[in-house]
Amino acid sequence: MGHSTAETEKRGALVARAPSWLTSGLSGIEGGAAPGALALAALALLWLLHFLSGLGLDALDPARRAIQLAIYFGAATLIAWRVRYEPRERIAWASFAVALALAGIGWLVYWAAYADAARVPYPSLADGIWLIVYAADLFAVATLRRCRDVRDVQRRDAGLALEAAAVFLIVWGLATAFALPLVTRAIDASQAAIITNFAYVVGDLTVLTAIATAFLFTGGRPGAVWGLLALAYSARAVADVFWLAETTHGIWRGGGVVDSAWTLRPLLIAAAALVPAVPRVAIRTPPRARIAIPAALLLFGAVLAGVTVVAQLPRGAALLALLATLAASASLALAVRELSLSELARRGLPTKAGPLDALTGLPPHARFQQRLAELERNPRRTFAVLLCDVVGLGAINAELGHEEGDRYLRMIGDALRRAAGIDGEAFRTGGDQFAVLVPDARSWHALLIAERISEATAARTGTRGAALSIGVAERTPGLRSDELLKRARSALEAARATRRGVVVWGPGIERETSASDALGADTAALSTALARAVDAKDSYTRSHCETVSALCVLIASELGLSAERIAKLRTAGLLHDVGKIGIPDAILHKPGPLTDDEYEVMKSHTTIGHMIVSGAGLADEADWVLHHHERVDGRGYPDGLSGEAIPLEARIIFVADAFEAMTSDRPYRPGRPAALALEELRRHAGTQFDEACVEALAAVIERGSLPAAA
Repeated sequence: MGHSTAETEKRGALVARAPSWLTSGLSGIEGGAAPGALALAALALLWLLHFLSGLGLDALDPARRAIQLAIYFGAATLIAWRVRYEPRERIAWASFAVALALAGIGWLVYWAAYADAARVPYPSLADGIWLIVYAADLFAVATLRRCRDVRDVQRRDAGLALEAAAVFLIVWGLATAFALPLVTRAIDASQAAIITNFAYVVGDLTVLTAIATAFLFTGGRPGAVWGLLALAYSARAVADVFWLAETTHGIWRGGGVVDSAWTLRPLLIAAAALVPAVPRVAIRTPPRARIAIPAALLLFGAVLAGVTVVAQLPRGAALLALLATLAASASLALAVRELSLSELARRGLPTKAGPLDALTGLPPHARFQQRLAELERNPRRTFAVLLCDVVGLGAINAELGHEEGDRYLRMIGDALRRAAGIDGEAFRTGGDQFAVLVPDARSWHALLIAERISEATAARTGTRGAALSIGVAERTPGLRSDELLKRARSALEAARATRRGVVVWGPGIERETSASDALGADTAALSTALARAVDAKDSYTRSHCETVSALCVLIASELGLSAERIAKLRTAGLLHDVGKIGIPDAILHKPGPLTDDEYEVMKSHTTIGHMIVSGAGLADEADWVLHHHERVDGRGYPDGLSGEAIPLEARIIFVADAFEAMTSDRPYRPGRPAALALEELRRHAGTQFDEACVEALAAVIERGSLPAAA
């Protein structure tokens, strides 16, 4: 497949994260250089020299201290350089850089003050600096954890809390068994020395526990960043244990392999900093992982308990290991129960929660109310409710008989249960009424599920139109369930009145509305909500939609379009990439070039976007969203339109979209200057882009009227 430079740039802005995470860091890809990767390679070479000198290569020894300082300060500088390319995680990575710089200063103080001393005081000023490093490390890890909040949308808070407790107990059990005994055994240890040793151990354990807890919130898929950070801080903890062991036996000498283990930490943290940030999206732990994680913790805790008893290690370690096995066992039991109930509900089998509806096999209204109350107990929890009415059931009963009506309801119930899938919980709440609860979902997520249900029920029953009218409402933190149901009923009434399949009562919309009536302020609210949903799914396009929309308005004004067309174009610009909501995360966030098959899936975001926007009653805007990747030479997609056959508004969006992609910063390269991006657009005007639209953008640039984000 051949792609022009500008089209490749746009494609890269959407999905490519450079050929590998190692080369993605700080460089301009188009320049061919990779300063971030080269700097990391240089640090790795320095660390190798440092390690070899620790093995006894005396020729390297005079420079060993300089090499060690270069690694610490070089890694801190590299991370600080990386910080400016990821504003969302700036504080976290800046804290890592500060921690490494402080560690380097500690070594500098240690060597300057005590290099020639016959006896080094302990604790020393350097120890004070190194202990401060733990506070910076913990703050950095906690901040990064918040930035990368990928809270599991299926698992109950109790299960995660139990697993976090098991991790904490296991880590401290290991420390009690192997590390803490060394604290009090050091030769000639003063009380201050014992306290300092204890502080080092506690610091290591606290940071490792924070990282291990972060692992739990990734659904068993921590990724490269957390993996590298875990290795980095594990290396420091192991080095500290060896240092304690050697000082305990009076055989410690500086400059050995333990120093290299300490120095491995800045190298690994710098490598982690070059990994592109992932978007904050809700994840779903695969069923196997939901069982495997607590099972692994249970096994580890049981083994640790057995080892501590057999080896006659401190009793406290055995107690902590036993408590860890109990916490892991409880979490495992919860996970098994949740999966069992989900499977029973999916298959329509009875559960302990009560009898199921005899006709459809779905839980009845009483169970719906019970489950709604359970979700409402946490005032901060977000979830969505879908209220569904069967369309035309009365006519079926009147014309074909109640037996045929019952058969129709069974088909509806079966399709509804399957379409809700693992995301939602389906119920039959009345004669021709159904409901679906979607835990931890926002309205845009619930809208996708509602569309899926609408299509599935129509296909199952063979209905030409919608088989269900569906009203969707989102429970925002603090909203009572009665108010939530009132909103959902209002949306359902609007769906029935307008004969549309799905209507959403969205947050920020202060009146009941159908999507077809979403005009003016309601259109703006709906458009902004959908655009932000795209941003939430892909952090690399944060503010992208707003910038493209602003550029579209400027280009359209330059071309003399009417105020009405410009207003519609503003909305279409906001929603041009809304179809990316339907693209699998594995493709949308792939850290490398897409295969041809994956690119075909990516291209479907235009048709998905058309479906979503047209479903909101925005016919013109939907048409422009559908065609905003058409090329004037006919080589675009999805329909291969050319020239004037492409709506002018779609051609405007294409130019604005490509310009914003080229000029905005990406984690793997800085944005191009506006002049260079315009030069690229002009190079492909008449083949890829509309010439009049490109020149209109040029006039905007010459006047200095670009929006701030462009």
